[in-house]
Amino acid sequence: MDPPMLTVIDLAQWKILVLFLCMCLVPVLIVLRAKQKESLKSPTPPIFKNDVEPTTYPPVEPLPDFEWQKTEPLNLRPFKPKYHLTMSIEDSTLSELIEIDKNYVDRIALRKEVMKRHPEDVLGAEDCIKMAVDEFYTWLVGTDLPTRFPRMFKVIGPASDQPSLLHNLATGEKFCLHPADKPLETLRTMGDQLFTAHGNHLYEGESIPKEDLDIDKVRVRCERQFVHRLPQTRGILFSFKTYLYTLPEIKADCLGETLAQAIDGLKEGSVPEFHFYKRAAVWGESAKAYLLG
Repeated sequence: MDPPMLTVIDLAQWKILVLFLCMCLVPVLIVLRAKQKESLKSPTPPIFKNDVEPTTYPPVEPLPDFEWQKTEPLNLRPFKPKYHLTMSIEDSTLSELIEIDKNYVDRIALRKEVMKRHPEDVLGAEDCIKMAVDEFYTWLVGTDLPTRFPRMFKVIGPASDQPSLLHNLATGEKFCLHPADKPLETLRTMGDQLFTAHGNHLYEGESIPKEDLDIDKVRVRCERQFVHRLPQTRGILFSFKTYLYTLPEIKADCLGETLAQAIDGLKEGSVPEFHFYKRAAVWGESAKAYLLG
């Protein structure tokens, strides 16, 4: 929910170079198993193996003293001398699903602008996933956020003239605890992602353009990804959060040489084509010159 502050003008003009991938957060895509599609269209919860009732979400660990304004973004540095294409799966807890830091409010504003300007690129939903979307939304706004971050989110109501609401104390906004009629609108409420529709990849047959980096604009992008199965509908939620770092930040951490080696390592691992796919052929030499200078 929060990379360094970027204005909408910056977002439209910058060519955000994907120098590396890592792990990130925030709801984006729910994929349901094909064999459950028909059952999800029914208001009756699906029946699972051995007719065992679905479990519920585990308890959320509260952070009663969490102050988002003073929390720095995660400092991800996943640079390796050789890039091997693997899932790199690690165990985690559901309490770690949402990471919030001091960039939260700025990123919320950017997120809204992106969804407003590019809805066809960042939002999409089929009616068959409504039950899964509703399940996650109800837990997220009614349990997870107010429990995990009680100084940021508070459930209020119900009052005589309105239903229960989630009050976001950081932005002042209020959201209904009940999901919308359409899954697309529910996803819009939860949506969060810095958006670049094109320009990050090269494909077979494309030419390699010459490009000198503007160090003030280029960013290293890392992603924190999280996959879990919803306990009732058994849908699979893949969520991620993007972090951006400047090259001067990398050098200040004394990791300029390490990142330069990792850039070359894109073509020395298990999938050397990744070097071309990630456009390292375009920006690699210029980036290394700065990192090693």
